Amino acid sequence: MSYPDVSKMSREGARSVLTDLMNHIGLEIRQLNPPDQLHEKLAADSFDQFKDVVRARSSIIEEPYSSIARPFLRMLVFWLMVIFACFGLRAPASPLVLIVIALSAISLSSTMFIILDMDMPYEGLFKISSQTMRTALSDMLR
Repeated sequence: MSYPDVSKMSREGARSVLTDLMNHIGLEIRQLNPPDQLHEKLAADSFDQFKDVVRARSSIIEEPYSSIARPFLRMLVFWLMVIFACFGLRAPASPLVLIVIALSAISLSSTMFIILDMDMPYEGLFKISSQTMRTALSDMLR
């Protein structure tokens, strides 16, 4: 069986060629007819590892989408704006109060930025590189 060249495929979404390859591998493992107990155990271990790979593949395909609901995020930002507006209106206009409100706003906004950025692990400022997986795949193709 020949393996597809993945170097020219896009990095997003599932590809039918790779899905067919994974299905073919699963069928080949299931069709194994081990002659003794040692080979039965090896076949069972192979199928367990195959299931782990399929789970990891589907989680990688599904994870690029944000798990934080946009309505929740909008409501959170709205309530934070209301809270800071109330602080700003009720506090006396002194430089210390303005500095504390500004530092609090910067702290909360940077925290929200980091949470949103880490929610999408394969893009953004703090992203997980796919280079090691691509290097391993290119080594397998050689």
